[in-house]
Amino acid sequence: MEALRGTQMDVSAGNEDAPEWVDLGVRLLAALGAQPSPVHLHAEGLEETVRHLHAEGLPILTLLERPLAPGVVVRPLTDPVPLYPWTMVFHRELRHPGLDALHASIDELALREDWHQLPPDAWIPEPDAAALAPGANPSGEPPPARH
Repeated sequence: MEALRGTQMDVSAGNEDAPEWVDLGVRLLAALGAQPSPVHLHAEGLEETVRHLHAEGLPILTLLERPLAPGVVVRPLTDPVPLYPWTMVFHRELRHPGLDALHASIDELALREDWHQLPPDAWIPEPDAAALAPGANPSGEPPPARH
């Protein structure tokens, strides 16, 4: 990631469908000493993304799972590896046995897989790192009752 210092990178600024992704990209670039590209219309789909790449000539922050286009090179970010803080969102008043089972499975996996421990070579925005700390309650509200 040090190679990106002082560069400009497209983080999809202007994509109103994924403000959390744009925020993550802006925070990452700030930590690197790089700059996000100006706000622009979001490129929909692979073909439009390729046109945007050719027109702007800037690297694009993306996920490894995105499909590749001919002539496009994906370079994983390392030293440190940025992590995307996935979350589960549901209506606070929702009560359902399936949701309870999902919560229990997530809690079990998180404990067994040690999900709250970040790898030593990882980067995650400070607010998210604090929310992952043992005993943290990022919402400030009591957890919903489980039946």
